[in-house]
Amino acid sequence: MDEILISIIVPIYNVQDFLPKCIESILHQTYSNLQIILVDDGSTDDSGKICDKFAEFDNRILVLHKRNGGLVSARKAGLNIAKGLYTGFVDGDDYIDDNMYEKLLQNIIVTEADFVHSGFFRERLRVAEFVNELISLKDNKVKFINDYLLSVDNEVHITPSIWSKLFQTDFIKKCYYKVPDDVSMGEDLVNLILCALYGNKVSILDSAYYHYNVRNTSITHIKKDTALIDVIRLFQVIEDILKESNFYTKVKDTLLKEWLRAVISDALLQTASDDFKREYYGIGDMAQLLGKKIILFGAGKVGRDYYSQICRYSKCQIVAWIDSNYQNIHYECTEVVGKEFLKEADYDVLLIAIKDERNVSNIKESLVTEEGVDADKIIWMKPICH
Repeated sequence: MDEILISIIVPIYNVQDFLPKCIESILHQTYSNLQIILVDDGSTDDSGKICDKFAEFDNRILVLHKRNGGLVSARKAGLNIAKGLYTGFVDGDDYIDDNMYEKLLQNIIVTEADFVHSGFFRERLRVAEFVNELISLKDNKVKFINDYLLSVDNEVHITPSIWSKLFQTDFIKKCYYKVPDDVSMGEDLVNLILCALYGNKVSILDSAYYHYNVRNTSITHIKKDTALIDVIRLFQVIEDILKESNFYTKVKDTLLKEWLRAVISDALLQTASDDFKREYYGIGDMAQLLGKKIILFGAGKVGRDYYSQICRYSKCQIVAWIDSNYQNIHYECTEVVGKEFLKEADYDVLLIAIKDERNVSNIKESLVTEEGVDADKIIWMKPICH
């Protein structure tokens, strides 16, 4: 196995504060036969210099400096010079566990899958848990696209992120080259739909190795003004791919009724002048909260909607709104604080405000073991989509 070369492509744009940790995590992989391709996509900070400095001390690193063309073009530029039998991707502001590519390589060799998928961590908390599974796509493409990629509420839904996976290089080149360069939102979903259409087997691992860094200034957090336009473009691309492959009518219901409805709602939330003006997620059983002093945990889309609803009830009191990423969350009407507030707070209920039930157990365990929260005070209700 040590003779197999893995290419790792790192698209980079103005991430100088995070880049050293990212590169070091790749250099420290327990599997060392790597081709590390750092693609500087026209950075205006010191990211390019950092890449060059690392390349001086490790001959596995190749640095490619190019004019800014966006994330898709940067990844394609890396794919153009990828020589490994397998290829993985790491974004320049994230980092990975030391054994990530050793584990993914072992699995993809044994299963002979076109790609292997694994989980990831956000703010030290694991996002979603899966069942170890080898899926044949030959006769299950429709089910895989419907249930695993487009369905909003299906528990087997997997993250479309390209960076949580390892691909056969020839396979990912065939798929990713078909992703249009101008897709600035959902490009990973487009790629994964193409992988489902062209692939034979996908392996899913109940393990997590990737650490995703949430930044309000990252490319995925600065599209407020063009959110709806980006959604329309993304839908057009997905629609064209599915129609060209004669799969559109087979997944149309899920695409329109679940996926499109959800992403349009997200886009409207992003473009709204008031973060709390439009609600999408309803609280399942408000009776559990009446007359209670509440800590709301989670300040994402679900948390925002919960906050608006709870505030309308005079019999409820929000003691604090807490989020692990509170430093990057700013609302004019209220303040979001960190978990340290839990030590001194007087409350009856801690309401976890997230959509995916698969993440609840990890969050609850962290709150109990690390923050000393009484497990009996923690509740989660499946959000109701309006």
